[in-house]
Amino acid sequence: FERDPEREPLLPIDASDGGCSCTPACKPEKVFSGQAIAVSIDSADVISTDEQEIQAIFDRVAIEQVLILGVHLNMCILGRPFGIRRLLELGQKVVLVRDLTDVIYNPNSYPFVTIDRACHLVTIHVETHLCPSVSSADILGTMKVEHPGKGPPC
Repeated sequence: FERDPEREPLLPIDASDGGCSCTPACKPEKVFSGQAIAVSIDSADVISTDEQEIQAIFDRVAIEQVLILGVHLNMCILGRPFGIRRLLELGQKVVLVRDLTDVIYNPNSYPFVTIDRACHLVTIHVETHLCPSVSSADILGTMKVEHPGKGPPC
């Protein structure tokens, strides 16, 4: 979903090159083929990219508050049919889990900062113009998270 210029100014980073720092630019290709092995999907979990299906589930179970996280805050997390902008349009109360996301960004592009700094700048943009954020520690507190069969988390 596109940015509403009356609500939200331009993002503070330029990712128009798709985050590629190669010269010449890389040819885009699909590189993801599955989920992280440490993530399990339960039969009660729902996975969808369909806005109507997601809204129907929210309505059915009366979900009004959404924690959102994942990859590429400046792209998917903001702009997909299940992203921050659209969830806000649908009336959801959205909170970004800021340390569980990243950005697509080339440090050779404006504002010429590290990827971590670029992510911080976009997070501030989201907090200022769209929704609050929390860290995963705010949610988990001191809860010990274990990965079955994998030893302690990295």
